[in-house]
Amino acid sequence: MSIQGLTWMAEEQLIELARIIRGQIENPYPLSHELMVQEALLEASGLGAVS
Repeated sequence: MSIQGLTWMAEEQLIELARIIRGQIENPYPLSHELMVQEALLEASGLGAVS
Protein backbone atom coordinates (compact mmCIF):
# COMPACT_ATOMS: atom_id res chain seq x y z
CA MET A 1 0.00 0.00 0.00
CA SER A 2 1.28 3.45 -0.83
CA ILE A 3 1.75 6.26 1.67
CA GLN A 4 -1.13 8.05 -0.03
CA GLY A 5 -3.34 5.02 0.65
CA LEU A 6 -2.32 5.04 4.31
CA THR A 7 -3.15 8.74 4.56
CA TRP A 8 -6.61 8.07 3.17
CA MET A 9 -7.17 5.26 5.69
CA ALA A 10 -6.08 7.50 8.57
CA GLU A 11 -8.43 10.23 7.34
CA GLU A 12 -11.34 7.80 7.20
CA GLN A 13 -10.58 6.57 10.73
CA LEU A 14 -10.46 10.13 12.10
CA ILE A 15 -13.76 10.97 10.41
CA GLU A 16 -15.31 7.85 11.96
CA LEU A 17 -13.91 8.77 15.40
CA ALA A 18 -15.36 12.28 15.12
CA ARG A 19 -18.77 10.82 14.22
CA ILE A 20 -18.59 8.50 17.26
CA ILE A 21 -17.65 11.38 19.58
CA ARG A 22 -20.49 13.54 18.19
CA GLY A 23 -22.94 10.71 18.79
CA GLN A 24 -23.75 10.41 15.10
CA ILE A 25 -22.86 6.70 15.05
CA GLU A 26 -22.22 4.05 17.67
CA ASN A 27 -18.71 2.76 18.27
CA PRO A 28 -18.56 -0.46 16.22
CA TYR A 29 -16.17 -2.03 18.74
CA PRO A 30 -17.17 -3.30 22.20
CA LEU A 31 -15.42 -1.88 25.25
CA SER A 32 -13.59 -5.20 25.70
CA HIS A 33 -11.91 -4.60 22.32
CA GLU A 34 -10.94 -1.05 23.29
CA LEU A 35 -9.38 -2.36 26.53
CA MET A 36 -7.46 -5.04 24.62
CA VAL A 37 -6.07 -2.40 22.22
CA GLN A 38 -4.92 -0.16 25.08
CA GLU A 39 -3.28 -3.07 26.91
CA ALA A 40 -1.47 -4.09 23.71
CA LEU A 41 -0.20 -0.51 23.28
CA LEU A 42 1.10 -0.48 26.85
CA GLU A 43 2.81 -3.83 26.34
CA ALA A 44 4.36 -2.74 23.04
CA SER A 45 5.66 0.45 24.63
CA GLY A 46 7.41 -1.52 27.37
CA LEU A 47 5.13 -0.27 30.13
CA GLY A 48 3.47 -3.66 30.53
CA ALA A 49 -0.17 -4.60 30.82
CA VAL A 50 -2.31 -3.19 33.59
CA SER A 51 -3.96 -5.74 35.88
